[in-house]
Amino acid sequence: MRSRRPLIVLLGACVAVVHGASLALAQVSIDPTSSPERNTGGWVYGMAVLVAVLGALVLLALGFAYFRYAPRFAR
Repeated sequence: MRSRRPLIVLLGACVAVVHGASLALAQVSIDPTSSPERNTGGWVYGMAVLVAVLGALVLLALGFAYFRYAPRFAR
């Protein structure tokens, strides 16, 4: 029983090393001669800008509504 434990640990270590090597082989090699292309996000970036503008407009509307209907500013 005592002689099996180091053998199991050694076998587990070997499996981990082999598995790590297979993951390292799956890496993508980058071609240094190719030119990069610009990726701006497409329509998602445009929608993010639109939502940011809409959020600013809503904040402005809430601020004006507060100044209009707050009792302190209504006098």
